[in-house]
Amino acid sequence: MPEEITEIKNINDALASGDVEKLTGIIDELKPADIADAVDHLNHEDHRMKIMDLLDEEKASEVLLLVDREIEDSIIRDLPDEKLADIVEEMAPDDAADFLGEIADKDRLQSLLNVINDEERKGILALLNFHEESAGGIMTSEFLPFPSTMRVETVLKMIRSVEELKDPIMYVYVVEPVTKRFLGSVSLVDLIKSESKTQLVDLIEQDYVWTTVDADQEEIAKEFRRYNLWVMPVLDDQHRLVGRITADDILDVSIDEADEDIAQMAGTPDLLDENVSPWNIMKLRLPWLLVTLCLALTNSIVIESMLHEAGNIVALAVFLPVIMAMGGNTGMQSATIIIREMAMEKILPGDLSSIAKRETLVGLSMGIICGLSGSIIAYTFMTVANVETSTLTQLDISKIVFFAIANAMTFSSFFGAAIPQLLKKLSVDPAVAAGPFVTTLNDILSSVIYFLTTYFLMYMAY
Repeated sequence: MPEEITEIKNINDALASGDVEKLTGIIDELKPADIADAVDHLNHEDHRMKIMDLLDEEKASEVLLLVDREIEDSIIRDLPDEKLADIVEEMAPDDAADFLGEIADKDRLQSLLNVINDEERKGILALLNFHEESAGGIMTSEFLPFPSTMRVETVLKMIRSVEELKDPIMYVYVVEPVTKRFLGSVSLVDLIKSESKTQLVDLIEQDYVWTTVDADQEEIAKEFRRYNLWVMPVLDDQHRLVGRITADDILDVSIDEADEDIAQMAGTPDLLDENVSPWNIMKLRLPWLLVTLCLALTNSIVIESMLHEAGNIVALAVFLPVIMAMGGNTGMQSATIIIREMAMEKILPGDLSSIAKRETLVGLSMGIICGLSGSIIAYTFMTVANVETSTLTQLDISKIVFFAIANAMTFSSFFGAAIPQLLKKLSVDPAVAAGPFVTTLNDILSSVIYFLTTYFLMYMAY
C-alpha cells in the first residue's frame, strides 16, 4: 500500500476511535503537504477542524495554502477570526495576499483585516492593490535592502539580528544611500566570502535582471527560465525596490499557465475553475462542441459527395477512418511541439519557413513509412476478407491507402506547425490550435486528400 494511503488510513482510524494522542503523534510526523493531502481526503468538516486545531499557526498556514480550494473555503468558514488571523500572519506577504484575495465574503475579509496586526495588514493591502497576474500580484514585500556604503561585517551582523523571514533570502539588495535607487545585488555566498571591511558597492552584481510591478507574470516566468534565475527584484518607476519574486512563485505561475493551456487545448476551460456549476460547465464547453459538430457535418457531406463521385466503392469507406486518424494525430503532434516551443520562446518571428520545412519533411518521412505499412496491411486484409472493390483492384486501393496516408501526414504536419504561428500573429492564443477546431479541420483535410488521391489514380489507370 502506498505510504500516503497508509497515512490517510491511520489518520481516519485515529479520528474514528477518538484517540487524540495517536492522532497528534501521526500529525507531528507528517510534512505540511502530506497533512494537506490527508485533509483533502476527509469527508467530515469536524474531522478537518480537529486536525487544524492540533497544528500550530506556522504549520497550519502551510497546510491551508495547500488544501483544495473547496476544502479551504470550508475551513475558513469554521475558523474564528482571531485564529485565522494568527495563521495568516505566519504566511509570507504574497501568500497572505493571495489567500485573502480568494475570500469572496467581503465582510469576513474586512473582519479578518481588522484583527491582523498593523504591519502585516499594511503589507497585505499594498499587495492586494496589484493585479493578481502581474509582478506586483506575485511578489513578496520581504527583502533586505542595504546602502551601498555599508561594510560587509555590518551587513552580516544586521542579517543575524533580523527576525525569521517567511521567504528565504539568497541575495541582499544594494541601494543608493540618499535616493534609495536600486544599484544591484550581492549573493549571500559572496557576502560571506568577502573581507569584513569591504563595502557593498565593491561587491555589487550590476548585470541584473529586474521587472516592474505591472509586468505580466507569464513574461516574468519566461525571464526566469531564460536567465536561470532564483529571484528577481521588482522596481517602481523611479527604480526603487518594492519587492522580489522568488522561484517558488514562478513555479506556481508555470503550473497555472500550463493548466490554462491544457484547458484551452482540450476545449474545456472549466478546468480552470474548481467550483464551477454544471450549467456554467455546459456554457463553457458547448461552443467548442458546436463548432466541432458543424465541422464534422461538413466532413460528412464531403465524404458522401466524394464517395458518390468515386462510384460508391465501399472499400474506400473502410479505410477512411485510418487516413483521418493518421492525419489528425500527426497534426496534433506537430502543433503540440510548436506550441511548447513558442511558450518557451524557442521560435523567433523569422523561423516560420525553416520550421514549416522541418515539420513537412518529418511528416513526409513518417508518412512514407506509415503509408507503406498501411498499404501492406490493407492489401492483406482485403485479400483475406475478400472485400468487394468494384471497378478498382485490391492493389489499386492499397496504392490509394499508401499515397493518402503519406500525403495526409505530410500536409497535417505542415499545418500543425503553421497554424499556431498564424494564430499568434492574429493575437489569438496558440493553444487553441490543438483543440477540437483544428482536429476536425485535419479530418476534413485527410478526407479530401484521400479522395483526391483516389481520383488521380483512377484517372491515371483509366
